[in-house]
Amino acid sequence: MTTVFVLGDPHFCCPGVMHLPGRKPLYGHQTVEEHDEMMVENWQKAVGKRDIVYLLGDVGRDKKHYFTGAIRPRLTGRIEVVGGNHDTAEILQLFDKVHGCLNKMVAGHRCILTHIPIHPQEMYWEYNIHGHIHENVVRKYANDPVASKDGEADPRYINACCEHTAFTPQPIEELVNRRAGWVNGRGGVIDETDDWGIAT
Repeated sequence: MTTVFVLGDPHFCCPGVMHLPGRKPLYGHQTVEEHDEMMVENWQKAVGKRDIVYLLGDVGRDKKHYFTGAIRPRLTGRIEVVGGNHDTAEILQLFDKVHGCLNKMVAGHRCILTHIPIHPQEMYWEYNIHGHIHENVVRKYANDPVASKDGEADPRYINACCEHTAFTPQPIEELVNRRAGWVNGRGGVIDETDDWGIAT
């Protein structure tokens, strides 16, 4: 059986990512190599060779072809990338398919998969599964017609960045079903500490 996974912003081979608030302090990485190795190990434990992964941009860099030679061959499954603002043609050509965005029905819900979150006033889907904003969440604002309280996390957005998924691809249906449960009053509140209940 094929499982569909999603993950955003792994930033493989990117030394600058080590300074992001959600990376080094939470996971104790001392080097970018340790960071990358942990993500590859997590990926291999989660994703089988027949599975599909939607990688929501900012895959990484290929300095001295380290990503091409040492990392990409070890990432299991069929990988389709939604291009991110840091992705290059050199990196994107290594994957099975590249998209600008993807419209998908997930667990009976209309979803759009993007790198950068869709602007709230242009949000015509039930859920936007996205990357780009790392440890942050999209918030409601007073001028948003669906906002109930200024600054509250907007439940239409599902942040699939590594910082929210314990640096591991997550089954997309589980993320959507869990969010649908929150929206329908079965799962508590959504806030910036949302980590999908995944042990870190």
